[in-house]
Amino acid sequence: MQASTLERYKPQRLSMVDNAWLHMEMPTNLMMVGSLAFYDAPLDREQLLATLRHRLLHQPRFVQRIEASPLGPPRWVPDRTFNLDAHVHSIALPAPGGDAELRTLVGDLMSSPLDMSRPLWDAHLIENYHGGGVMLTRIHHCIADGTALIHVLLGLTSTTAAGSLRSPRTATPMSDGNVGFHLPSLDPRHAVEGLVDLGAHAFTLARLTAIWPDSSTSLRGALGRAKQVAWTAPFPLESLRPLRQESGCTVNDILVTAVTGALRTYIRKHDSSVPEHIRALVPVDMRPSSADGTMGNQFGLVFLDMPVGLARRNGRLAAVHERMDAARQSPQPSVTFEVLGALGLVPQTLRRLVVRFFGSKGTAVVTNVRGPEAELYLAGRKLRHLTFFVPQSAMLGIGISVMTYAGQIQMGVIADAGLVPDPTAITADITRELRDLVKR
Repeated sequence: MQASTLERYKPQRLSMVDNAWLHMEMPTNLMMVGSLAFYDAPLDREQLLATLRHRLLHQPRFVQRIEASPLGPPRWVPDRTFNLDAHVHSIALPAPGGDAELRTLVGDLMSSPLDMSRPLWDAHLIENYHGGGVMLTRIHHCIADGTALIHVLLGLTSTTAAGSLRSPRTATPMSDGNVGFHLPSLDPRHAVEGLVDLGAHAFTLARLTAIWPDSSTSLRGALGRAKQVAWTAPFPLESLRPLRQESGCTVNDILVTAVTGALRTYIRKHDSSVPEHIRALVPVDMRPSSADGTMGNQFGLVFLDMPVGLARRNGRLAAVHERMDAARQSPQPSVTFEVLGALGLVPQTLRRLVVRFFGSKGTAVVTNVRGPEAELYLAGRKLRHLTFFVPQSAMLGIGISVMTYAGQIQMGVIADAGLVPDPTAITADITRELRDLVKR
């Protein structure tokens, strides 16, 4: 990459929240988002490299590395030795090149850390897959969250094959999202409202710290370095419409209910009893609608009691709907966003203690990202379906991610291999739960 281009990207400190995600990295819990994309044919490496040069490298974070600072957060600085070829790898599946071999390879890659001395992303072109072309992209969470990464995807793709091979007319870098750590404003003109918000946040934080540790099940325990992955087949989004209209529930309510049912089945098979609930950490996007495309991490978390103790699907759906409604109206997302910002300020030892403390209160991360509604093309190939794997923040053992794309729903599961040796059982049960929910 030309030095003149790198010069445009001046050193900049990580936001407090991005710094927190950087330092949550552990050998047993890597803080990277994995995106697994399936194409109608294998991607051509040279075409892909050309697309990335023209459509990705104008984004500063993808040509910058992290440099430690003696005072304050580390900085994003230009990588003077940046080489795009070093970030794009080609690897072939062993015969017979099916889903089992692909799961093994992706699990191995998701268990391996990124090179912290370079820009924190890479892409793996996976060859010899019998179903077409596959690419796994790994991006460190400190660069961006799921919502921001969807906008990266949109910048790389086009709605036609020919369009995806052309250079874009304009390439506008995304905002860096360096919003930092802040408390509610106490401007004299808004003092009363600010004090009320501050009191509500303090009360919510007190309630969060008072939550009992989550139920002990086979899904919780000490973590190892090896991860296993699985994903569902695409499921038609339209098939949820009758249930939504009948129940008044959202798409997210239905999907979380399906996940709840699958985890209930897993616990019943592996534990002597099923608790009343297990707790999920659910990310909530904090971006205003006008901030589309902002890089960085701008989301809070809610602690959701998943009603695995309820035997009937209708009861689970009603309970999830009620609890998700309450979570959406709660100050929890704002409070946890501020806590994440504060974690970016404190020493590593204290940060680990806080992460362990909040991690004890949950079992899984469950996240939902809304993808593009139209079919997309990358480097001349049609993107058939797309799934991703979420980092299990707070040292949790399982992450479940929901992606909607072109009228289809697909879920990805990543789990600690010692706790969940075969997550395909969970993805199969998620699909079964979805089918049974929409049949009722």
